[in-house]
Amino acid sequence: MTKPILKAYYNKIFFEFLVHKDDFVDAIIILPGFPSSNNEDELMQFFYENGFNVFYLRYGGSFQSKGYFLESNPSDDITQCIKYINRGKIVSLWDMEEKSFKNRDLIFLTGSFGGAIACSIVAKSNHLISRIILSAPVWDFDKHNTTYEEQNLSHLSDFVKRAYQNLYRIKFNNLINQLHKFKELSPEYYLQKLNCPLLVFYDQEDKTVSIEHTREIIKKIKKGRLIEHN
Repeated sequence: MTKPILKAYYNKIFFEFLVHKDDFVDAIIILPGFPSSNNEDELMQFFYENGFNVFYLRYGGSFQSKGYFLESNPSDDITQCIKYINRGKIVSLWDMEEKSFKNRDLIFLTGSFGGAIACSIVAKSNHLISRIILSAPVWDFDKHNTTYEEQNLSHLSDFVKRAYQNLYRIKFNNLINQLHKFKELSPEYYLQKLNCPLLVFYDQEDKTVSIEHTREIIKKIKKGRLIEHN
């Protein structure tokens, strides 16, 4: 029998969580891609059943989170939410009761759009996160689709406005231009400051984000490792 997934807010950030009440355990912090179905129930249950505390955060301006998407730096918003989570006390929206728990190491799990955001958070949060696991991450939004044939992110923002109405509240017209406002999301900022082990899984046939970016970037990360698969 699966355990009910709990829901909570910190400021404008909505998140879901599963925690072990009395155990001192590692925690998985999941960040979504863009766009995302924002449903990771199965993944959350898997990690919880294997002994982890699990937290799935929504970016500001998406789904239940408040505000507008990317109106502020997502790495700042998520960092503050993680610090709140790491206190070990969260009020569940179901019964408005405080749930207590103990996190040991925090492990980021994300991919694609969330890759640069996770790296940015690790770079500026002074050992808040212990490890990063990424799947097909975008490392540099400015270079995306300039050298290799990849998904057109400018077209993507128009598509999301049409297909995800009310699920993403978007005021901007160009995703790349909006992300460019946040310098911490660029590898020039975060690469030299990554201080924890980083593991990347990548399908060699992935055409959404070229693997060539990762093959180049991973050489610059001291504790980085790339696993290629089909």
